[in-house]
Amino acid sequence: SEFFTSSKRMHWLPVSLSIVASLFSGISFIGQPSRVYRYDSVLFAYTFSVLLMTPVVMYVLIPFYRRLDVTTAYEYLEKRFSLNVRLLASALFILKRLFWMALVALAPSLALTTITGLPVEYCILIIGVVATIYTGLGGMSAVIWTDAAQFVILTLGQILMIGLIASKLDGGFGEIWEVGRESGKVWMSMELTFSDLTFWSMLIAGCVFALSDLGVDQVTVQRIMSTPDLKTAQRSMIFNAIFKLPGMIVLLGIGVALYAYYQAFPEKLTLGQDEIDQVVPFFVVTELPAGVSGFVIAAIFAAAMSSFDSGLNCMVTAFTVDWYKRLWNQDIKDEVHLRLAKILTYVLGALITLMAIVIYQAGVKSIIDKSNKYL
Repeated sequence: SEFFTSSKRMHWLPVSLSIVASLFSGISFIGQPSRVYRYDSVLFAYTFSVLLMTPVVMYVLIPFYRRLDVTTAYEYLEKRFSLNVRLLASALFILKRLFWMALVALAPSLALTTITGLPVEYCILIIGVVATIYTGLGGMSAVIWTDAAQFVILTLGQILMIGLIASKLDGGFGEIWEVGRESGKVWMSMELTFSDLTFWSMLIAGCVFALSDLGVDQVTVQRIMSTPDLKTAQRSMIFNAIFKLPGMIVLLGIGVALYAYYQAFPEKLTLGQDEIDQVVPFFVVTELPAGVSGFVIAAIFAAAMSSFDSGLNCMVTAFTVDWYKRLWNQDIKDEVHLRLAKILTYVLGALITLMAIVIYQAGVKSIIDKSNKYL
């Protein structure tokens, strides 16, 4: 219980911060501002999707999970359908997270290499080894508290970055807003079409993804079940939405700020149009002073590790609860179950880290490109 759900004693604040951090990867830190730089702020529509789906999760799904008193979301599927359905859903979750986590470690490492000068393999090892060690040692409690701390580091890094950009412009934040408004970077298309990303298409698709992420994904369900009661679980979901809103504003604001900066100083931008996806690491390397760039580097590492540790702990939970305990040893003693979970954490952490390195060394660029768009 302690390793998987923190003995159901977690406060709503770290749980809400952990949910936000877990669903925000290093890919988001790098990719979302670059999309704003290239196009517009349509991704902000996803925030409205989160706000719309939060009451559904709070008043329908959370009470449902609390009544069942489950450890994984897939236990219900056996009660409602059959054991095979439960195992299939659990297996799909594990496989999805396995490859997702390898890319969560790899994609930010490509940017961190540009910033730090470290080989990609070293960056992957830092993310994988550090996250695996503290996840194995402390279980869900360690994951939630480190996620909360990493969220603070991540947020401060983003605020520091956008503030420094504003300080370099004569008009400050006002200039950023004016350039963004005139160029359309702060707006989004309101056209009702599904052939392109518009406010409405993003809102509708976002509702599906938000309901999936917040309502049925094991990463979120496990955090919900780490709280002592229904009221605390619901409060953590409310504050997840509250923290999500300003976080998205700052993140997309970085993209607008970078666009305004390079409009003011076009001679400083040496990236080609096909390299705009690297505008965040490029700015960090070329424009930020050493202390600030170090903090931003820490923020990117924090974003990557907060997703890595969450996925790792939840994969271990799904395997041990849905598979090992259910199929092979229903009377397993707690101490044996804990030992198995810790061993599996280190094994899976090492496997995922190795997968990320192999994918990089194999040069499978198309896989990374497609996965970046998906993630």
